[in-house]
Amino acid sequence: MCLRLITHHSSGINWSTRISLGAILFLFLIGKRLFHPITGLIASGFAAVYPSYVWSTSLILTEVPFLTVFTGLLYMQVRIIQDNKWRDHLGMGLLLGLCVLIRPNILPLAVIPNVFLWVKTKKMEKTNA
Repeated sequence: MCLRLITHHSSGINWSTRISLGAILFLFLIGKRLFHPITGLIASGFAAVYPSYVWSTSLILTEVPFLTVFTGLLYMQVRIIQDNKWRDHLGMGLLLGLCVLIRPNILPLAVIPNVFLWVKTKKMEKTNA
């Protein structure tokens, strides 16, 4: 019985570690898109060795899937602000739904790309008038 519990616990930690790699990938993509691929590599490298993040992946907690989905949400928001494509809005909506399922207090972040796009549109209207 005890061996069976240890096996299931180890399996959960294994999945938690794999899920955490998604957050590191999204950090790289955000750094690459906003600045330079080297910046993304440095950011993901720091995240990969950050002690509390490495420690949290050894436990079965909600922080690991939340951080992965949240960094994916931030990446999609950056894409929306830069490109404003329909599929990016859809992807952000899906990731926001997953984030809210894990931590509901993240919901107000949904309006940030729309505020940026609204300000951008107002500036363009003002310069064209």
